[in-house]
Amino acid sequence: MILWILVQFLWILPGFLANDDFHLKFPPGFTIGASSSAYQIEGGWNASDKGVSVWDWFAHEKNFLIEDGSNGDIACDSYHKYKEDIEIMEKYSTFCSRGSYDYFGLNHYTSKMVEPVPKMKGDLWHLDSGVRSFANASWPGCPTDWLSVVPEGLGGVLRDIKEAYNNPPVYILENGVSSNPGFADYNRIEFLYGYMKEMLLARNRDGCDVKVYTVWSLLDNFEWDRGYSERFGLIEVDFNNLNRTRTPRLSTRWLREIITRGKLMKLEDSELFRQLSQN
Repeated sequence: MILWILVQFLWILPGFLANDDFHLKFPPGFTIGASSSAYQIEGGWNASDKGVSVWDWFAHEKNFLIEDGSNGDIACDSYHKYKEDIEIMEKYSTFCSRGSYDYFGLNHYTSKMVEPVPKMKGDLWHLDSGVRSFANASWPGCPTDWLSVVPEGLGGVLRDIKEAYNNPPVYILENGVSSNPGFADYNRIEFLYGYMKEMLLARNRDGCDVKVYTVWSLLDNFEWDRGYSERFGLIEVDFNNLNRTRTPRLSTRWLREIITRGKLMKLEDSELFRQLSQN
């Protein structure tokens, strides 16, 4: 009996690894992109007679509520530098064209634990939800204080969407993490690997109809009440330079390789890592 069990485990393990290898391949027609926001590309309040938006007013009149006191008048200035940005996207194979589609759009960054909270007289009852949300202390963090790294949360959401809404086409429109300034955004590569792995398992193993995965964000940009203090971009933007100089980070090279090879892989399994190790 002991011998039989050992043989069975020796047979199952290679099969599992082979299936896992298959599950991490990008299916034909699957789209990977990187996103930005209208606030970064439509120009400031005084561009093309645009006028003042609520956020323009807030950033100027209540800038003490923005972490670094900045505003979005210029932001990453794709309004003037869109040709350069398109060239960068095409070079690193992260350009995702847009059209008219019917889909379930999903923005996902992190997950929370929840627990019920008893209702007390006079309380808001935790904004009427009746629960308290919190991050597990064991979850890894990042430079953004509210963003814990919990890849399995994305897989759970995708499976819930499949069951609750009859498996609609899902476009993941925002998924990303902040990094420290500079070229070597290793934590972003690790984050994207973990979340993309959960996404591919949900799609290839569990049958969730995920068609698009979009990284937030293409460029460092104006992050609302965090101003320019948090860097979510695959491409670094020098906000101290009037020309808003762009520098592609390491993650763009990793993304280009996995897209070209059609398969998700860790950095240490990539040709990029071999090249870095030789330098």
